Amino acid sequence: MAGRGIYGDDNGMICRPASVAVLVLSLAPGATLAHSASQATPPSTPTTAQPLSAPTVPITPDRQAQAEAQFRQLPWPVQLGMRVAAAEALLPVVPQVVLVPDEATFIDEIGKWSLKGRWPVLIEDDRFAPLFVRAFKPQRVVRRTSVGPLPAGPELMLTLDGVVSLAWGGEPGRSPQEAFTKVGFVPPGAVITSIDDPAWPAALALAAGRGQPLLFIDGDLGGLDDVLDPAQFASVKSVIEKALTDGGYPFRGVGDPIETVTIARTMAPRAKVPQPPALRPALPPSAGFGADDPLATLDLLFRNDDGSRYAIGGWIFGPSQRSAYMAMCSLFLTREELWFFSGYPKEGFWNAYEVVGPAGKAKELGFTTRTWEGDTASLLNWRRMLLGGIGPDVLLMNSSGDPDWFSLGGNDRGRVADIPFLRKPLALGLIHSWSLKRPGDRETVGGRWLERGVYSYFGSVHEPFLGAFVPPTNVIDRVASFAPFLVSCRMLDGEFGKPWRLVAIGDPLMPVRVPGQRKVPIAAVPADGATDLRAETVRRLKAVQANPQADEFRAVMKDLLLLGEDEVAIGLWKFAAKTDFKASLAQLALGPLFRARDFDGFVAAFRLIRERTPDDFDLLWHLASPRITGLDELELMLLFQSLRGPDPSVDLAVILPGLDRVIGREGADRLIDIEVKKAKGANADPNVISRLEALRNR
Repeated sequence: MAGRGIYGDDNGMICRPASVAVLVLSLAPGATLAHSASQATPPSTPTTAQPLSAPTVPITPDRQAQAEAQFRQLPWPVQLGMRVAAAEALLPVVPQVVLVPDEATFIDEIGKWSLKGRWPVLIEDDRFAPLFVRAFKPQRVVRRTSVGPLPAGPELMLTLDGVVSLAWGGEPGRSPQEAFTKVGFVPPGAVITSIDDPAWPAALALAAGRGQPLLFIDGDLGGLDDVLDPAQFASVKSVIEKALTDGGYPFRGVGDPIETVTIARTMAPRAKVPQPPALRPALPPSAGFGADDPLATLDLLFRNDDGSRYAIGGWIFGPSQRSAYMAMCSLFLTREELWFFSGYPKEGFWNAYEVVGPAGKAKELGFTTRTWEGDTASLLNWRRMLLGGIGPDVLLMNSSGDPDWFSLGGNDRGRVADIPFLRKPLALGLIHSWSLKRPGDRETVGGRWLERGVYSYFGSVHEPFLGAFVPPTNVIDRVASFAPFLVSCRMLDGEFGKPWRLVAIGDPLMPVRVPGQRKVPIAAVPADGATDLRAETVRRLKAVQANPQADEFRAVMKDLLLLGEDEVAIGLWKFAAKTDFKASLAQLALGPLFRARDFDGFVAAFRLIRERTPDDFDLLWHLASPRITGLDELELMLLFQSLRGPDPSVDLAVILPGLDRVIGREGADRLIDIEVKKAKGANADPNVISRLEALRNR
C-alpha cells in the first residue's frame, strides 16, 4: 500500500482528489501539506453549519490543479486522513447526546441521522456514558424510552443497511451503496460485523458516521483467549474477503477505495500461521523468534497472497454499551490534550523513543501536553498521577512487561491494579510486549485499560520487539499531517511492515487533529420538544431535597454523575449522609469524591458500603497510596482489610512502613502472619506465600 490513490470519478462531490485537494487549501491556505508535522499550518475553525456540498472557498482553476497535484504526491495515509477530513467538514454535528435503553432504540435514533446533522447516541450505562458526556459537553442530553424489541435475522440486517442509507441521503429499503453514489461519495473503508455479536452497534455507527458499507459475516472467528491454527485462520480470511468482494468496492490494489476494514465482533486476537522466509522480519538469532510463534490475527488479515497489505484493520469487540461508546468517541470527540510517558532510559537505542522531543513538537502545534520520563516516571509519581483519575485525550506510553505488569522508570513496576481511572475517554498508544495477549481479561494490562474506557488502542499480542513500534516523534509527525491515529502507530513498510504481532483496537479512520484544524460544522439543536435531562434533573433534585426518598435519591444521583455534575452530586451526598438511607447511596458517592480527591469524605462513604466492587477497592488504593506516610492507624487498618488479590503482598508492602510507624514492627509482622495463613488455604500459590513471607525481612 504505497500508491497515491484515486478516489471516485469526475462526478464525485467530496472524496475524489480534486475536491479533497480543495479541502487541503481550505484547511491550510497557501500551505504545503507534507508528511512532516513541522510543515503543517493549523488554521482556524469555522462555526457555521454547511450542507453537504463541495467546499465553497474561492479557488482558481490553476490553484485547484496545483492542489490536486500536491494531493497526489502525499503519502497514502495522509490522503486517507484527508478523505476523512473532507467528509467531516461537510457533515454538521448537533451538540446533543441522546441516551437510549437498548439496541432497538439505538437503531431508531441513528436512523434520524442525515446529511443535515448527526449526533452521539449512547446505550446508557453507568461507566461509559458518563465518561463520554463529560468529554463531549453537549448543549443538551436527551433520554429516550424503548421502542420495543429488535427485528430478527435477515430483517435486522436489512434494517441496519437502511439506517446507513438514510444517513447518507438514501431511500428506505435501498442499499447504502446507492446513497453513496447519489452524493458522489466513495467510502474510505468497510465495516464487518455479525447480528449475533453484541458489538454490531459500533459497526452501525461507524458505517453511518463515516460512510462505509456495512457487511455481515456468520460463523466462529474464535474467542478472545484463542489462538487460531492455520486452517481456522484460512477460513476466517476467506469469509472476510468474500464479504469485502460482495461489498462491491475494489479493495485489493494500490489506491483502491477501501483502505481500512473495521471488524466489530468477537475474534481470536492471535493466530499461528507460519510465514515463508520472505515474509518474516529479519531478526538476529538472539531474538529467539520462532517461525510458528503467534502473530496478530488483525495484521495477518487484509493482505494479498504475496504478503502485501491492501487495507489497515481495526477491531472492536465487547458489550453493546461499550462498543457503541467506542464508535461515538471516535466519531465525535476532539483530541487536544496529549500525555507522554516513558519508563525507558535516555541512552542508546532507547533514546529513539524519548518523549520530550515529540511533546515539544505537539506543544508547538497547539496541543496541551504533559511529560514523564526518567526519574519523574517512577512508581511513586505514577501513583501520584492516579489521584482523582487522569484526563488526557491521548496517552503515548513507553513500557515493557508481561500481561499482568508494566515497567516504569528506575526499574519500578506497576501492576494491573495500577491502571488509572479515566476522567474522560482515552486513545492509547502503548509500547509494551504483551498487553493485549488476552484483551477480554480484566486481570491483564490491556483488558483493564479497555474496561476503564480506552476506545482506541494500539498494542501487542505477543513479544514484538521494540523496533516494531513507531517512535512517539514519528507518531506526532504523522497525525499532524492528517494520518489517522491507529495508522500512524503502525509500521507500514520495512521488516516490521510484514505480518507481525501488533493490533489496533478501535476505528482505524479516527484522526488526532491539530487544534483548530478539525473543521466540523455545528448544527442547531432541534426544537423537537424533547426534555433536556439536565433541566429535568434540576427539577427532581429540588423535589428529592424537599421529600427524601431512597429510590428517587439514587436516580437523581446517577443522573448528576451522568451529566458530569460532580460538585452538585457531592453536595447531594452530604445531604443524604444525614438520612437513614445513606448506606444505600454511599457507593454512588465514591466516584465524585474520588475525582475531587476528597480522601476523608471518600473513606467515610467507603465504610458505609456493604458489598464493595473491585473498582471500589481500586478507587480507595489510588486515593490512598500517595498518602501512606501521613495515614493514621484506622486508615491503615482499613487498607489492610482491603488488600487486593491475587497477590496481596504488593498492597501489603505499600502500607508496611505506615504500619511499622503506628503499631510497631512486631504488630505489623502479626498482620503478615495473618495473610500468610490465608494464602496457605485452598488453591495456595507458593509464589504468593513466598513473597508474603519475604516481607518480614524488610
